[in-house]
Amino acid sequence: MNNKKTLKKLKDQYFEIEIPKEIDVYINNGIIKGKLQLKKEKRKAKQIKWFGSIAAVFIAFVISINTIPSFAAATCDIPGLGKLVKILKFEKNIGHGGIITDGTDVNLISMQKYKDYENIIINFSNDTASHFDIYYREYPYTLIFSVSGARHFSAQNDLKLLKQSSFIKDAYPIITLDDSMIRFALTFNKPFNYEVTEYKEPAQIVVKISPKKEIPKHEIYSIRSKSYINGEELGLLEETFLDLEGTRILKDRKGYFCVEIGYFNSIDEAQKNLEELKDKYPILSQFYIEKRNALDLPEHTE
Repeated sequence: MNNKKTLKKLKDQYFEIEIPKEIDVYINNGIIKGKLQLKKEKRKAKQIKWFGSIAAVFIAFVISINTIPSFAAATCDIPGLGKLVKILKFEKNIGHGGIITDGTDVNLISMQKYKDYENIIINFSNDTASHFDIYYREYPYTLIFSVSGARHFSAQNDLKLLKQSSFIKDAYPIITLDDSMIRFALTFNKPFNYEVTEYKEPAQIVVKISPKKEIPKHEIYSIRSKSYINGEELGLLEETFLDLEGTRILKDRKGYFCVEIGYFNSIDEAQKNLEELKDKYPILSQFYIEKRNALDLPEHTE
């Protein structure tokens, strides 16, 4: 009897308990927390599986680079695949990189277009780039590449592909009488900003090109030779002026080449320099002064 009374009393107390109005919120929050925890645990399991897959792909990638030549060649189109060596600093419009070596091959040159810039990717056969110099010049806008210790230029035909660039008007090899050096030039159709980064393992030079807003430049007066084919006579003529800073070979409007020893802001200044140099370089009597705008190529003269 007492047990029945006790049970009834407990039952009455149970039904008299006031249930909080927020009980549904608490229950829902508990359910949500449980689901989130479950998702978190599942995600963690997937990440472990994903990282394992990535590791497997990476191992396969490394093996492929070292064992399959065609796959290795394809990866050369990827800029910055190797280890960063440095971002070149240009002083007086000249940048230097690489190490002194011999027997390398500049074996691939490619281009990648992006929305606001383009990359020119220059690949070497060695793990480290051979010593190289890059010269920025204007009238016309030009980047000139000189690679020492290079016995081969397998990528020479790749220069034609660079003409598909939004920035590059022409790309061409330059004669050199040094059999352990290659040179080539890129001529641009507009002002541009540039940044050059060197990588190793594999060896690459990545040239980033982007638009540059610039006030239109004034005309200049160039001291230049007549036009030549890209051969030994042109190379010998250039070597005559190697001690003159600013000497360069330029491609003219008909695909021939000339040697330029400098350009000046006025015809009087150009004429004065030409006359002063004739005593040291008698062959300058065959040179003349040409007026050009910022984007003009040299005229063809015979």
